[in-house]
Amino acid sequence: MTWLLKGINKTDLDLLIAANALDLGASLVTNDRALLDGAIPGLDVEYWV
Repeated sequence: MTWLLKGINKTDLDLLIAANALDLGASLVTNDRALLDGAIPGLDVEYWV
């Protein structure tokens, strides 16, 4: 994955959540800033508070 080559740090749980959303083709709704940065290609993230 290209984001790994860029040295982008995500916690294991952030990656697990993102991987599940990508696998399901789902939008990820979160307020977690680590996932809102757009660094994971193909991950559709929406900020809801």
